[in-house]
Amino acid sequence: MRETPGISEQGEQIIQDFIHALTTHEDLNPKTLKEYASDLKHFIGWFETANHQEEEVIFRIEDVATPTLTRYREAAQKVMELKPATINRRLITLKRFFEWAVSESRIHRNPSKPVKLVREEKVSPRQMTDKEEAALIAAAEHGGSLRDQTILIVMFHTGLRTMEVCDLAPGDIQIGKRSGQLTVRSGKRKNSEKYL
Repeated sequence: MRETPGISEQGEQIIQDFIHALTTHEDLNPKTLKEYASDLKHFIGWFETANHQEEEVIFRIEDVATPTLTRYREAAQKVMELKPATINRRLITLKRFFEWAVSESRIHRNPSKPVKLVREEKVSPRQMTDKEEAALIAAAEHGGSLRDQTILIVMFHTGLRTMEVCDLAPGDIQIGKRSGQLTVRSGKRKNSEKYL
């Protein structure tokens, strides 16, 4: 099965309706909206093709029951062999989608409510050694610009994520003689402050 199979017009339309509702009522990152659309397209493609080789199946939201979602989760694990984080992201998308469908009176009951997420093994990100950090900064000094070096140093000393660094504005940084302060406006915790 392809990663994102072609889907029916009805499937495409309900995805557009859901994404439009999110765009209108919530302040979500465009990347997040794109992932929601992709996750729903994947599920609807699976729904319309799984175990239906002889007949054409068109996605109707009211035809999705809890066992359907459980079979999808199992297929994602055993047939598609997706990572638990990917499966869980798709299940969370589906849970949000069905909550929206209930709130819009498109269905009466949320079939995703009883569906459990897949257990994930928590692996802490490996921290760079001092030697690795020095080598990366040396590489930036040798082949990069002052901008590249500054970005690396800010990330190392503040722990900012890539998107948080990209969204920094000059007014977000105050540098003193011995210390500084940085305001993060796009982080997971809105408007947090980091001290340098």
